[in-house]
Amino acid sequence: MKTIEEINQSNVKKILSEKKIPAFYPGDVVKVGVRITEGKKERIQYFEGVCIAKKSRDINSSFTVRKISFGEATWHDSYRTPGYAGVARAASSSG
Repeated sequence: MKTIEEINQSNVKKILSEKKIPAFYPGDVVKVGVRITEGKKERIQYFEGVCIAKKSRDINSSFTVRKISFGEATWHDSYRTPGYAGVARAASSSG
């Protein structure tokens, strides 16, 4: 009998193999393509902003992006709507 953790791990592996989400960190400027369905047509609208939070919790992983003109939005890694996620500009660490 499988435990809940084993089931979650297998689901996470399956989802991550289907999606190619690049590695990014809070502070990076990311560009997320969101699939929008209008009637029978489907298009991708890009949402670009600063990643302000990233939670790594197996199947419940998510990231939050803040855009100055719109506000902020949170996406779950397992959610089907983001069609694209990419790093537009990595945060620089000066020190």
